[in-house]
This record gives sequence, C-alpha cells and structure tokens, in this order.
Amino acid sequence: MTQPNCSAPFDLGTYQTDDSAKGKHGAYVGQTFWVEDKDPSAAIGQKSRRTNRMKQVLCVRNNCAINLKPGQLVLFEASGGAVYFSEVDGYAAVTAGLHCAPVDDCIVAAGVPQYGVFYVVVNGPNNVITQQANMAADIAVGDQLISSGAGTTLESAGTTAGRVIPLDTADTDSVIRSSNVIGRALTGAITTATETTILASVNVRL
Repeated sequence: MTQPNCSAPFDLGTYQTDDSAKGKHGAYVGQTFWVEDKDPSAAIGQKSRRTNRMKQVLCVRNNCAINLKPGQLVLFEASGGAVYFSEVDGYAAVTAGLHCAPVDDCIVAAGVPQYGVFYVVVNGPNNVITQQANMAADIAVGDQLISSGAGTTLESAGTTAGRVIPLDTADTDSVIRSSNVIGRALTGAITTATETTILASVNVRL
C-alpha cells in the first residue's frame, strides 16, 4: 500500500530491529514511501542529494538468518498471502530472477540482520553491484539489468549472490527474461569490471 502523503517512518540507511519475526515494526511492513535520493557515501544524518530525483522504497522484514547487504538484490518471500512483498528471505541467485529488488544502498556495509525492518528500492536511483565473474557483455548506460544466476540464496558472505548482469537481447530467453528486468543502468561497467558498484534507475514490477 502506497502512502503518498505520509513521511517515511525512518531514514534511508537505517533499519529497525525486532527481536522476533512479528515484532512491533510490523505496521510499516508492506508499505511504500517516496523519499529523496541521497548520496550513500556520507554519514547518516549528513547525507546530501545524489540526484534531484525521488525514489520509492518498500518497507520489508528480513526473514532469513543472514545479514542482507546494501545494493544487493534480495528475494521477496514466496509463500504468498500477507507476507508477499512484505518480507524477504535471501539473495537473488537465479538469472533474471522473479520478484527481487535492491537493498537501500545507504545501509551500513554489515547489512541488515534477521528480523530487521528496512527498505528495498522499487523505483528510482539506487546502487547495484555487478557479478563476481566476468560478464558476457559490457553494461552501457541505459542497458536493462537483471539478476545474476551466481551464488546461493542464503550465502552468508554475500559476495556472489544478489548481483546484476545486463539483459542479453540476443538470448533466446530474452523475451521471458525482460519481464524480470529490475531497472536500467545510469552508469556503466566493462565486462571485466567484476564486483563493481553502478548506479541504476530501478523499476521493479510488483
């Protein structure tokens, strides 16, 4: 549910910690908010504008036992019902994975712990990270981005999964994969630029 006239309940780069799966911050989970895009390199409370754009964030709960790190693609809980698009349960680890979104890039490097309530970005600017191995093609500005198939969903180190690659429009599966594009590149990366942070214009279909 979008709250267009409501302030976000907490700042970008922060998360709320509950001591159980159904803690007190559940009232926010599943709601979206529009916030000003901020430069993630500055300290919390001192962040300046990165772009002049707003971005739409979705408040979710980390329902898995690993920390989820900034800019990496996470998977929405797939069991359906009230938790769908309200909880996440690990990293995207399938090529052009269905229903994934990047973690707020202002989150601290250690990531969001289990049961933490935080933001994923569903529309607007956010950093994402290229895969660990060489990509099949360069990422050019404007290219469509999809999740990489590397790593595992519950990878505790978070060094392989949750990454992006460019959509290969010549691929025989490109039509199917295009429905799971998570956004377009605002900065580029060459084929060998592995584990590189790039800025994306995120547009996740919920």
